[in-house]
Amino acid sequence: NTIYIILFLTSGDFDSESVLEPGHTFCVDNMVDFTSAFLFSIETQHTIGYGVRATTSECPIAIIMMSVQSIIGVFITACMTGIVFAKFTKPTHRAKTILFSKNAQITMRNGAFFLLCRVADLQPTH
Repeated sequence: NTIYIILFLTSGDFDSESVLEPGHTFCVDNMVDFTSAFLFSIETQHTIGYGVRATTSECPIAIIMMSVQSIIGVFITACMTGIVFAKFTKPTHRAKTILFSKNAQITMRNGAFFLLCRVADLQPTH
């Protein structure tokens, strides 16, 4: 959000003198203050959709910033989704429901040695 404000201040979108010039083009339409820049950032991050604020094609740095913000947002969302999913699917107290045999056996099958042991699952299955 602060990056958008810096961009708009440097491009003259908030400067009343440059806005009055006949050849001035805005980076984002209807951007008037910090609140509208914050809402524009939220709309970009969460792909809500733009109401009255939209990036113009006359300001390539704003388009690049918006694209980078969207890509980073997708990565952050994917990481957070993975973390939450991993937390919910993590088995709890699983060590108490698996038993291993006390004896192991070494056997030869097809010309190779194998170590065999028994494993039992104590959880009820449906």
